[in-house]
Amino acid sequence: MVDTVNKCYDSTTGSFTVPVFPCDTLQFSYRYQVAPQDSALVHFSAQANDSTTWQRWLVYPYYWGPNYDSTQYAVLNTSNPTYRFTDTGSYQVCLQANLQHCGQREWCNVVTITSTGKTGGFNRIAPYPNPATNTVAVDVPLTTNCAITLNVYDANGTLVLTLQQRGVQGSNHITMPITQLNKGQYFIDISAGGNRLRSIFQKF
Repeated sequence: MVDTVNKCYDSTTGSFTVPVFPCDTLQFSYRYQVAPQDSALVHFSAQANDSTTWQRWLVYPYYWGPNYDSTQYAVLNTSNPTYRFTDTGSYQVCLQANLQHCGQREWCNVVTITSTGKTGGFNRIAPYPNPATNTVAVDVPLTTNCAITLNVYDANGTLVLTLQQRGVQGSNHITMPITQLNKGQYFIDISAGGNRLRSIFQKF
């Protein structure tokens, strides 16, 4: 500032404080919404109280046994994407993002798709009882006589039980003993006549 009377400069300077974002109060997650007329079409949106500078979304089957379909793995390098699932089942969907003040973060959740509006692929069948303690059963429908193989995996994708049975045309009631299994969530992968079925149950 110039003093016009004494012809000199005022060396007094002001100061200001840049606010620091409190990352310990960060809220970071996402929401998803299924299209009203298309249950396989899902819109994802990041939710954060800090701005995101980029987003990456990872989509893959929640259960990955040794025969998983690699085409079900997707990487979406876009913000708040809409994604079409090709098969029913449970999927792990992870949001990776860089936040303006708090750096890189990741948040994952399980999304379950119950219908894709198409035939073929992996279909879900309901086990019973669910939760189960001693035995769990499924009814496997067949259009022709063929062998049925049931593989049970734990939440880490480890094979813990295998059962094979000769199936007949119509509904096949299959009961599996699960007393020896630890408590937790399990996935049943069923192969019969070139078709794949899946089921999920909880062991109590």
